[in-house]
Amino acid sequence: MAESRIRELAGTMYHESGAEFAKDVSRLLSELTGGKYTRISLDEKMVVQLNTPERLLSLEQVSYGTMQQVYFALRLTSALLLTEGKRVPILLDEPFAMYDDDRL
Repeated sequence: MAESRIRELAGTMYHESGAEFAKDVSRLLSELTGGKYTRISLDEKMVVQLNTPERLLSLEQVSYGTMQQVYFALRLTSALLLTEGKRVPILLDEPFAMYDDDRL
């Protein structure tokens, strides 16, 4: 029952603010990747795809470090959405542990 309700709420959030959310995640991801990935696509099930100038990539097609950058951008943007822009503390537990020197 809880899972069903969470899926229902996620679907509602997607329809109400999905495009704006994807835009905000894309902006942050572009900054994190130095412009390599400038836009993400999200569907109703929150499946992420990365847009490159050449093609559309699934998360399975990118490096582990890039995948972690995507997840970080998604989590940070979600936090901003859920807190409605209010300043709140953010606790990070080794979010950059797998980053290479360039990513850091």
